[in-house]
Amino acid sequence: MDKNKKPSNWSRLYRQYGGWPSLLRSPYFIIACILSIAEWRLWHDEKWTEMARSILPTLAGFSIAAYALIFSALSDSHKNILRKRQKALKGRAPLLIVSSTVIHATIVQAIGTLYSILYASKPFPTIPGMEYYANIANIMFSATGITILNYGIILVIGSVLTVFTMMEIVPPTREPKPPSTPPTP
Repeated sequence: MDKNKKPSNWSRLYRQYGGWPSLLRSPYFIIACILSIAEWRLWHDEKWTEMARSILPTLAGFSIAAYALIFSALSDSHKNILRKRQKALKGRAPLLIVSSTVIHATIVQAIGTLYSILYASKPFPTIPGMEYYANIANIMFSATGITILNYGIILVIGSVLTVFTMMEIVPPTREPKPPSTPPTP
């Protein structure tokens, strides 16, 4: 591998997010998987694709708005403080962790939307004699789509909590003192 080659945007983003281990251990992802198992009846029909196409784009917009809120609320001095890498965060900067969390939510929501469109379009024909296996594949792809849908919805909670956490850890600024007025005689 070329040492001068920069890592891709994906690898830089997910390094800040914490990588695959953070995703797989995420309580949000685990809850999405549990909900998907509980929703097993949806695996057999395509109603979830309509839900995904109506819900996830709106939630992606919400995630982007949360991201904008974070940056509009921070002064340049706060951003500089939060850009500093911290040992307690494994050499990562709080601002980049927050950014990667909100961006991750938006990416999951966009992927969920695209996945539901692809699933609904049924791009692969069923080969005669393979109907049984095609049905199993459809159920597996459907379960995956429902998991992505659930995860995309649950990540809104993560985005809201991320905005809250960012506002909580931002150090207070000193209010400028009003100009003093000379005493009146």
